[in-house]
Parts: sequence; structure tokens; C-alpha cells
Amino acid sequence: SGCSHSILIVFSKTTAPIHLQNETPLHLASKFGHYDAVRLLLDEPSCSRDAVNKAGATACDVSRKSGV
Repeated sequence: SGCSHSILIVFSKTTAPIHLQNETPLHLASKFGHYDAVRLLLDEPSCSRDAVNKAGATACDVSRKSGV
């Protein structure tokens, strides 16, 4: 869909942390329950599942902690 394409354009252009807490786009999508965005990001070869934020948490850890 157009929305999915837009998500990929915005989020996949950077693998660098984009938040003060050193969170990647995958961290942010996971934290706020944007499951479609998480799926799209995980399909991207440049998306690191193992990246950690300032607290040492992966996107999966963040998702579990936020309860989404």
C-alpha cells in the first residue's frame, strides 16, 4: 500500500539511531506497536535486529517492556 511504501522510505533511509535514547526506527516502531512497520523494517537487509539503545535493549526488549 502507499502507507507501507512511505514507511519504508522514511525509516529505511537510515540505520543510524534517530532518537536521544539511541533508538533505531525498529526500536520506535516496536515501542509504539506499529506492527506493519516492524514487519517491513525486518524485511530490509540493512535493519539490525541486534542494535541496542542507551539502556542496552534491543527492539524486541523495548516491545516487551512497553507491553504492546
